[in-house]
Amino acid sequence: MQDFQDLTAEKADSALDRRHRFVLVFARSANLSTDMNALMRAACERLKGHGGGGPDLAQGGGSDVGELNSALAAAMVIAQAS
Repeated sequence: MQDFQDLTAEKADSALDRRHRFVLVFARSANLSTDMNALMRAACERLKGHGGGGPDLAQGGGSDVGELNSALAAAMVIAQAS
């Protein structure tokens, strides 16, 4: 969870694809119950993108680079509440 808080827009170049859209992947181990699909939906909503997956692995992205920190913060809120 700490990694989410450390990622800033200045460090995010590696998360951009060729179309300058963020590509995110959220995954968890089998012994945890946090729903990765719910985290992805919350993040992608802020990035003006889309994504999805299952409870253990989800991927998605979006184009609103300026909202990366907000997107990851939204995912963190859900993760911490689980």
